[in-house]
Amino acid sequence: MPKLRPDEPEWLGAYRVLGRLGEGGQGTVYLAEAPEGGRVAVKVLHLHHALDETAHRRFVREVEAARRVAAFSTARVIEVDMAGDRPYIVSEYVEGVSLDVRVRERGALGEDELVRLALGTANALAAIHAAGVVHRDFKPSNVLLGPDGPRVIDFGIARAFDSFTVTSSGIIGTPTYMSPEQISDMPVRAAADIFSWASTMVFAATGRPLFQNNGVPAVLYSILTSAPDLTGVPAVLRPLLERCLDKDPDRRPSAADIMLHLVGQTPARSDETTFPIGPRRRRRRAVVASAGVVLAVAISAGVWLWPSASSRPPPATASKVGFVMDVGGRHDGWFNESALPGIARAQDELGLSVSEVEAVAGESEAVKAERLRSLARSGHDPILAIGFPYSQAVRVVAAEFPKVRFAIVDSRETMGPNVTNLVFNEQEAGYLAGAVAALTATKKTVGFIGAVKGEPEVERVAAGFAAGVKAVDADIRIATAYVSVAPDYSGYDDRGKAEALAGRLFRAGGEVVFQAADNSNQGITRAAHDAGALVIGADADESKGVDEELRQVFVTSIVKRIDVVVLDYLRSAAAGRVQSGQKEYGVRAGVIDYLPAGTGLTAIRARLDEIKRRVADGGVS
Repeated sequence: MPKLRPDEPEWLGAYRVLGRLGEGGQGTVYLAEAPEGGRVAVKVLHLHHALDETAHRRFVREVEAARRVAAFSTARVIEVDMAGDRPYIVSEYVEGVSLDVRVRERGALGEDELVRLALGTANALAAIHAAGVVHRDFKPSNVLLGPDGPRVIDFGIARAFDSFTVTSSGIIGTPTYMSPEQISDMPVRAAADIFSWASTMVFAATGRPLFQNNGVPAVLYSILTSAPDLTGVPAVLRPLLERCLDKDPDRRPSAADIMLHLVGQTPARSDETTFPIGPRRRRRRAVVASAGVVLAVAISAGVWLWPSASSRPPPATASKVGFVMDVGGRHDGWFNESALPGIARAQDELGLSVSEVEAVAGESEAVKAERLRSLARSGHDPILAIGFPYSQAVRVVAAEFPKVRFAIVDSRETMGPNVTNLVFNEQEAGYLAGAVAALTATKKTVGFIGAVKGEPEVERVAAGFAAGVKAVDADIRIATAYVSVAPDYSGYDDRGKAEALAGRLFRAGGEVVFQAADNSNQGITRAAHDAGALVIGADADESKGVDEELRQVFVTSIVKRIDVVVLDYLRSAAAGRVQSGQKEYGVRAGVIDYLPAGTGLTAIRARLDEIKRRVADGGVS
């Protein structure tokens, strides 16, 4: 490692600089020692002009978004600050060479190594995109090959850099790995990273850049007009990379789709059998969120995303709370019931008066909305709704009562300056379930059955599950099925189809299945019993309330502690600290967890607890 020059800093904030790791167009990267003794990487950015106060705030905001990225195959962003008039970014230090250096020094990767690289980096992009961040500069030098697998770095930094500097071309990024939309000044979304990811995989597979020509203009022209030359790319990856390199961003797969493809998951075909809707939580999706809505999530105990300072409701305290339950009320055996201990504790601890109301099966949106209006008119503030079915009603009524605070549990779709979305890190839940499945399986085959293919929430769970399985044992086969495919949302409530799908999966050798299909899970549980197999429940204790013979098929359930979420929100409301936007809860907050009792769980608990601690600490890759 090169020694520091006389003009280089010995300290950057609280971090003691040990040496220079490298320099590039954006800045200089230093190895530094953190106050607690660990090593970190500190990137000090170059400035092309003075950083005024507005640009500084914009820069910090962009990098703060990167801090919310879950640590799945990424180098975690720790801090952003200023050294004099130069901004710097502190991130996790990954000991290893870049993919660029590895390929240039030792040549192209072999097929097995390439597939592992593709899976790890797609996992990283899934986490980055789930946080509402677009990398914008995915390339071989931004992939570090650490001892525990590939780590993606500098995510979101290009956008932050763009907030205060302008290049001669007006384009931020590395030309060879840019997407067509970055060159064409089109909106840059997650699909742009998919194109750059595929270009990077071609480089790793062949040892040559996909688009190479004489001079930057010729390279950019090739990206816009030339068909990709995938000569030398292993056949196992070629069709996937062709899709990722489509000039039309809307035709490219998501990072979660890529992961599912790479682990060999092909959705099983649903049959046409129908079954009555079960009594549990209803999650049929009549409205799909607009593609323009940016959903920002976090891996920590909860990170707020505010629309703007001017649109936040004024601070207020809580004394009279409206508690709005989904169908089934206090005895639904699901989210309503799970919330009750939090409500009771808030009443005792904060002296709140709580009015409870519940939905009726089959009621209209107008009825839901009028129920909320009645609470708002009678002075209830805040009003807390349980479950996605209240999304439309909350959105409408919150706009009518802008001074009343509303919150909704488990919905990312309701947005407004006086609405708080209390949501969950589905990828972490899936990761824990994947670890349970892999630790339980003895025949190297596990399964995932989701409600609806194409639903972002379900896909995030599936991606997390795949990552959790492979983190424990990369050789385990994962079979995947979905009860329906969007825009058909019957998969949330069709036990018949789910039972048939699960039966086929178990007959094909599946030992343990993570059932993530809401009401349809009852059919999966029955199929597991008939096949002598095992299941992992989702969201709540799914072994509760079933026959004793069915209870024995549960290894555990991955639960969402709604009581913790509700209590946390009501404490904030009572203190006048409620803010609009999304607040996400995960393992670190104690909201995502596994139940400590189940068939065969004792033998794996020590390892499972170790994995859970790593997830909570952000050290999962």
